[in-house]
Amino acid sequence: MAVLLAGHAGALLLLSTLPLPIPALLGLALLIGWSGWRTVARLAGRDRLSTLIWHADGRWETAAGESLKLIPPPFVSVPLIILNFADTGGRRRSLLLTAGTVGRAPLRRLRVRLRTAAEADDTGR
Repeated sequence: MAVLLAGHAGALLLLSTLPLPIPALLGLALLIGWSGWRTVARLAGRDRLSTLIWHADGRWETAAGESLKLIPPPFVSVPLIILNFADTGGRRRSLLLTAGTVGRAPLRRLRVRLRTAAEADDTGR
């Protein structure tokens, strides 16, 4: 998150070097500031998905008990899994998982379970 915020701060500093009228510079500064605020809110705020529970009946929920619906199909590869969800308000939220974030064994188990669930859905079980 620090890198993203540093990037936003750098963009604000670079604005001072642009030969643009003051209203245009202010507008760009507001857009960059808004983007930085949204980045912090998404990565550190209530929108952050850090702990998910996948129940045996296929339901997903956050550690706080919020229900989520998995938007199929998830992206599943050996080094990476991307899960897209819709919350109860219809807002889309995504979770990117790598071996560095969850560990190799849990990532492998999740890959197998996701593929097994997808195959079961395809065959109508």
